[in-house]
Amino acid sequence: MGNKRRKLGVLMGQRWIQDRGETGPTIKKGSADESRMAEVRVSRTHRRPLRTTAGFEDREGHRSPSTSIIEQCTLYNTKRRSIPHRSKALQDTRVQTSSTIRLTQQVKAGGCASKLAPGSLRAVLDGLPAQTDPNLLVGFETSDDAGVYRISDHMALVQTVDFFTPMVDDPFTYGQIAATNALSDVYAMGGRPLTALAVVCYPQDGDMEVMGQILRGGLAKMTEAGCTVVGGHSVRDAEMKFGYAVTGLIDPARVWTNCKAQAEDVLILTKAIGTGVITTALKQGKAKDGWVDGAVESMTTLNRAAAEALDRCSDVHAVTDVTGFGLMGHGREMAIGSGVALEIDTASVPKLAGALDAIRLGAVPAGLHANRDYAECLVSLGDASAVTDEVRLLMYDPQTSGGLLISVSAESADALLKELRGAGLPAERIGRAVAGKPEIILQ
Repeated sequence: MGNKRRKLGVLMGQRWIQDRGETGPTIKKGSADESRMAEVRVSRTHRRPLRTTAGFEDREGHRSPSTSIIEQCTLYNTKRRSIPHRSKALQDTRVQTSSTIRLTQQVKAGGCASKLAPGSLRAVLDGLPAQTDPNLLVGFETSDDAGVYRISDHMALVQTVDFFTPMVDDPFTYGQIAATNALSDVYAMGGRPLTALAVVCYPQDGDMEVMGQILRGGLAKMTEAGCTVVGGHSVRDAEMKFGYAVTGLIDPARVWTNCKAQAEDVLILTKAIGTGVITTALKQGKAKDGWVDGAVESMTTLNRAAAEALDRCSDVHAVTDVTGFGLMGHGREMAIGSGVALEIDTASVPKLAGALDAIRLGAVPAGLHANRDYAECLVSLGDASAVTDEVRLLMYDPQTSGGLLISVSAESADALLKELRGAGLPAERIGRAVAGKPEIILQ
């Protein structure tokens, strides 16, 4: 039975290749293969299910497709294509496709810039009733990166979900970025990713080659992180969206939150900012290749190495990953939650090459303005002459798969910074926490 299914799968793949005007193996007239091919041709919308995708539901009767997405992509073409900035093991997972679709042209906003405005979301969450479960260690009240739920005295679950629209044109890279971004919340809490469920929103008539490449990219990153994809869910949607719900494990006694920064702590940022404006410039056709390459390398770099360095430091007081709400939005939550003021040296904040140029070209995402509306009420200029308009705007830029913002004791800051840089991260000391009313002071 298994051989029969594999053979029929190959025949179905041959039919798809013929639909694209390509050549394939010859089927002899009157042969058993021709009969099976005829069976496949009976109805292109009601193919016999040949293989289930256990755990991965779709919305149409919760049916599994006739073959898995990865299997479909393998049937198209098994020629490999190299992946920049990645190991050979990951390069071997990509399949070349014939599609020339530009993903960024299919959506209104890309990446974390497509999120709801933080102010609007906060207003809704504040109206929800409080939860009283004593095992809920971190909920949504403090706008933290992930939830933490205790299951024993020495173990807790850390859970998060993150998905968004494309911010790059290559499907495989989009999948990688979505996975890296979803994993980041677990790392930011001090957890270890364990399992993930894929979240797929895709046009009914969309190119399945593209969808398969997105899934492949995500799976490659999850594999790199040692996180097992156990299934997922899909819905029909005019705009494609992709991401993961990730579950990890964490020690309840060593949970990093965004609300325990202390006065005189040093603030460290582990990645450069500017992904929002650069990917917006890409969408507008204004970005240089070098800008995009730098942004992609940053967005596909796991925060695992940073989290491992933090785990070896005993004086880390607060951590958050800088994503859709930008440095100012996430800094606002840290300042309010901790009851301290944050002084930010804008010249020391690492910036991606081309980020300020993109702003000068007018590549400013709507999410940046939403972040400014949300956080600017707590932001002041310590030295207005030292902060240009472009730099000030960049502080609100919505990041996709951004770095970790760390509040660490001054005594441990230099050692931690050395270790982060030793791991190849562009980490920088960007300011400090000081006593005073919650605010952010740009200098």
